[in-house]
Amino acid sequence: MTQYCIKCRRPVEGESCPICGRKKLRPITGEDACFLTELKEPWSDVLAEILTQEDIPVLRQGAAGVGLAAEIGMFPERHQFFVPYACLEKGQALAEAFFSGNYAGENE
Repeated sequence: MTQYCIKCRRPVEGESCPICGRKKLRPITGEDACFLTELKEPWSDVLAEILTQEDIPVLRQGAAGVGLAAEIGMFPERHQFFVPYACLEKGQALAEAFFSGNYAGENE
């Protein structure tokens, strides 16, 4: 059964989260926000538009965090994307189709 790590916001297929090691997991629901990807601008804007056009609800957060962005007076240039678990597979397919490899500068 697929579980959900509330800390990492990821589906888990085991007894502990492979990212943080958390063992306190709960059954996942279709509405749970799940990590999709992290992209730099302007690619983050492109992905947000693609997901919106496909009617996939999306939460986009600055990777530096809102507090840091406000403190340094600029918006972060990297964004993390979260979509409902029910839409995760479709979101992953869209992201892979448009941003395969290092196209989006993920490893720079």
